[in-house]
Amino acid sequence: MGYFKLRVVFLVLIMAGIIGIDNIFAQGIPETEIFNGINGDFQQIKGVQQDELGNLWIASDYHIEKFNSHKSIFFNNFKGLPKGTGEINTIFIDSKDRIWIGTNTGLIKYDPIKDHFIQIAIESETPKIGEILEDEKGVLWLGATNGIWKYEGE
Repeated sequence: MGYFKLRVVFLVLIMAGIIGIDNIFAQGIPETEIFNGINGDFQQIKGVQQDELGNLWIASDYHIEKFNSHKSIFFNNFKGLPKGTGEINTIFIDSKDRIWIGTNTGLIKYDPIKDHFIQIAIESETPKIGEILEDEKGVLWLGATNGIWKYEGE
């Protein structure tokens, strides 16, 4: 009987090597890997959103990248972002598929017709926007260093 048990253990070890031990004894751990298909110099990723067309919008300290499997478009202060945009803190895509960026100099929005971002005028002191959310009525709520702002514009 000892020889039979040894053969079973040996067979299980061989199968574990061929199939993968995590598939035999557990559900397995999802694989993760760093994605190097992104263009640009990202110091710190501030947010990633996906639009209705499947494009990934990636925000870092001073860059925005629009990425899909065919091409990549890079936006910064020299191309596509308003001059003096400052540090980017967050990115948000609302229910109408509009792209919003919260920065240290306020709120900016992507104009798909002109393929660049525009600064949104906000009354009072320009807030440093760190978070953007949308309620069920389509109103944007901006979390800033000087309070919570409600934005109902287009």
